[in-house]
Amino acid sequence: MKKILLICVALLTFSTVSMAQGTKKQKETTKLTVAEKQELKKDKEALNLTDEQKAKLKAIKKEKKAANLKDLPKKEKKAAKKKFKERKMAVLTPEQRVIQKAIDKKKKEFKNN
Repeated sequence: MKKILLICVALLTFSTVSMAQGTKKQKETTKLTVAEKQELKKDKEALNLTDEQKAKLKAIKKEKKAANLKDLPKKEKKAAKKKFKERKMAVLTPEQRVIQKAIDKKKKEFKNN
């Protein structure tokens, strides 16, 4: 009986440790490297935003942060993110939207690699 209990405890401990290691690995893949961040920053400078656009985008970013999207259910969170993205894109000119979409695509690729 003691052997069975000891084996169960060992298996439980092993499975918990292996699950914890798996979640760390997932978090590491979503972080951008310094070089990737610098490349994205350079791309954002290519947008040539006016002071008015910068102020509007900063306000939208502040509202998004204040909305605390992490606490929302998945569907509501996705809808809220989409709304903020649409507002952000509305501030940009058509040429800037093309550049921003390329930046977003590059950022997504960086996060997936």
